[in-house]
Amino acid sequence: MYYHSLCYREVIANKNRGGAQPKKGKGSKKRGSVKKGVSRVMKVIGSAAKSSLAESFRLTPCAAKYAIAIVDPWDRNAMGCCVPSNPSRPSRKAHGYVRGTAVVGEGGVGWILVSPNLANDIPCIYHTVKNYSNLESSMTPYTLGSITAGVLQATATNLPFTKSQLATEDGTFATVGVVGRMISASLSVQYTGTELNRSGLITCYAHPTHENLAGTTFSAFDSKLEADISPAGRQKCRISTCAVTDDETSYQDFFPLENESQDYIRMLFPFSRQNYLQTAGGTLIGAAPMAVKFTGVPGQTFFYEYITHVEFVGTLADAAATQNDSDPIGLSIVQAAFSNLALAKASQPNKSLGSLMKKELLDAAKRYGPSALKAGGQLIMSALV
Repeated sequence: MYYHSLCYREVIANKNRGGAQPKKGKGSKKRGSVKKGVSRVMKVIGSAAKSSLAESFRLTPCAAKYAIAIVDPWDRNAMGCCVPSNPSRPSRKAHGYVRGTAVVGEGGVGWILVSPNLANDIPCIYHTVKNYSNLESSMTPYTLGSITAGVLQATATNLPFTKSQLATEDGTFATVGVVGRMISASLSVQYTGTELNRSGLITCYAHPTHENLAGTTFSAFDSKLEADISPAGRQKCRISTCAVTDDETSYQDFFPLENESQDYIRMLFPFSRQNYLQTAGGTLIGAAPMAVKFTGVPGQTFFYEYITHVEFVGTLADAAATQNDSDPIGLSIVQAAFSNLALAKASQPNKSLGSLMKKELLDAAKRYGPSALKAGGQLIMSALV
């Protein structure tokens, strides 16, 4: 199963909270639950097509929250999200976030790199400050094993577990007390400098297959097909990514035949795909599949917000674990919609993400709805003779 990373401009649209509501009829408790899931999604992406969507497909709250956590991870309806996989284990849900200010360096260029991870004591953000000299002409957080001059790092200290808890193996049973998986990771960036000095461009990009962007030259970064390039302004630029392989949606365990560094990357950096930054003090740091580059007057500022939604299972997480919903059909619908969303946004940049997502959900629901299943059944019955 594949997902697309999302890179898009935030379009602030008025949300229509009105509209006719579906009539409540007789049904099971589960039916009420899935209708609640649809309602949550529509509350975030807009309610204009709520009635037609409700008739087209059903989502459990878990599948709905999963979709919201990728499209609009800052929405309160995304809190407590989970992956509606099958089987669906009870898990502890959490989210971590970082807020800070990046600065255009002395050479008129600045950047932010995002290295999503599960621990509360490993840096997930690297960004430039005023004394960044831009000698490398690339987004390089480490130079010869040390943090690059003019670059700061930030950590999501509000996540519940440390790297030791997540990646220290029990010598007897080859297990750890808690393992996690990442649902989504997102970054928003907004120019906050003076109007007098507002100038330059901002480029936002999330690699669709989670390749490492650390060390990428500025010219190569700007040439990325899915990169969103626009004049620096007050409107936020957002990048978001989620799992792109089945392995990235799974809880990871130690493998006896792998070396310690590979275990470390896989257990702590779910979106690294065994890529890494440069060695810092002998410890590998996970890849940075998301980045923002900006140009302008040296010293001008860009405010950023990073958020990640995660799940944990294991003895250290059991006390706070809550139930999950298993919804393979709903998961397939959300996956299908998201797989087309990045291309739809690139081809229709002036349309809001909500309006595009409504169309993709409707199209995906048709492909998984009763009519599609009936057509598929007729096809296979005629083919198997």
